Amino acid sequence: MSNPSSDLPGSSLLSREAAESLAATLITEMINRWRQGIGRRIVPLRTSRPLTKAVLVDQFTRLRDGDRYFYLNEQFTPDEQRILRGTTLSKIIEENTELTSLQQNVFFFKASISGTVFNDLSRNGHRGSFRAGLSGVTVQLEDENGNVLATTTTNRQGQYRFDNFNGITGTGDYVIRVVLPSGFRQTTADPAAILISRGDINVRNVDFGLAPARTSSQQSSDADGASATDSDPAAIEALFSGFARRRR
Repeated sequence: MSNPSSDLPGSSLLSREAAESLAATLITEMINRWRQGIGRRIVPLRTSRPLTKAVLVDQFTRLRDGDRYFYLNEQFTPDEQRILRGTTLSKIIEENTELTSLQQNVFFFKASISGTVFNDLSRNGHRGSFRAGLSGVTVQLEDENGNVLATTTTNRQGQYRFDNFNGITGTGDYVIRVVLPSGFRQTTADPAAILISRGDINVRNVDFGLAPARTSSQQSSDADGASATDSDPAAIEALFSGFARRRR
């Protein structure tokens, strides 16, 4: 039912229906803004949307200024403030418990495993200075039971990476395996399981060597005596070294 006074000339009152519609619109808009804010991936504050950034800054500024126990609101000397700024929750926990290997930020788990899949032309399982990376190779992250947790592909340099955003969600043993492309074989041994015992562990250089699989005719040639560059890794390295010098 409409409010009769809303029909009077110059009246600023809204009808009941208009007020309910306006309230519903405002509530919906507030909910949408809230969902947009909390639904975004964790990003630095400087890259947040203007409204989300303004709300967060205003909220925490009020909390800081209104807290009489906040250390900047106390009368500490510069030396005491320097000590307080260097104090973290992980340090407090370690100093008051038997824990000794906490990550720096106890609120945010962060760990990674990375490496390179390279073209092992000499087939010796070692990555030299001029081993080109293989792009587009599928790499899998598995648990200790062989269950695939995440999959990625190598970039243009043959590099891959797993972290807390794509598979490494907590502590435990992780296994890295390569899915062999057609026509290739693996020249390096599979790495052992990698233990992530806490956050801030970043395991690098978990590399894999791949080489084109030899045909039966190539294997026969090897048995009869292959060319120097095909059988001698040092000769292959010399070829790549000369090629690199010519490009400079």
